[in-house]
Amino acid sequence: MFAGGLILGIMIVPIITAVSRDVLRAVPRVQIEGTLALGATWWQSSREMIRYSRSGLFGAVILGLARAAGETMAVTMVIGNSMKIEASWFAPSQTMASLLSTQFGNPENDLHRSALLEVALILLVMSLLFNIIARILVVGGNARGAAAH
Repeated sequence: MFAGGLILGIMIVPIITAVSRDVLRAVPRVQIEGTLALGATWWQSSREMIRYSRSGLFGAVILGLARAAGETMAVTMVIGNSMKIEASWFAPSQTMASLLSTQFGNPENDLHRSALLEVALILLVMSLLFNIIARILVVGGNARGAAAH
């Protein structure tokens, strides 16, 4: 589990930084110059810039975490694919996505196929819930009003 988490952490950092850089570049120059004109220090101006782009930065983190949740093969190769649940981070384990990628092609019987479909359904519901929560947090409570405009 530790190796899989380390690999995923390394994989999502470039995505989060690239999107965050674009979000911070989208802050209007007038906003930055306005804080400096009012006597704010560079740190205070940076804090206001981050406050201005908070929802975009949160969206960048959610995008990176969605990339990590969808990554299957990198984790499958390093995680060990053990069906036992261990308490140690260094013991081999298996994620739901790696279980589907390794066993969905040749299920042993109908019960096994049904169990794999249930795991896929759980992953789909989790993905849907993450997107709904991210939409609420990024857009705010007026998500319905923002979608209508």
